[in-house]
Amino acid sequence: MPEDGGHGVHLRLCRTCGHVGCCDDSKNRHATKHYDATKHPIITSLEPGESWSWCYIDEAIIEAV
Repeated sequence: MPEDGGHGVHLRLCRTCGHVGCCDDSKNRHATKHYDATKHPIITSLEPGESWSWCYIDEAIIEAV
C-alpha cells in the first residue's frame, strides 16, 4: 500500500512535457490536476500491456495503431 494510505495507482504520462501522474482512481488524481494546471491535452497509460492515450479536450480515448 502506498505511503499515503491509498490503493495502488495507475500512472499516466503527459505527452507534452513528460510529467508522470496518477490516474483518476487515485486519491490525488495528479494526472488530471496536471492537465487543469497546464492544459497539456494528452496523456498515455504507462501500465504494462496498455497502449491507449486520453485527450482531455475531446474527452476521448486514442487507440494505438
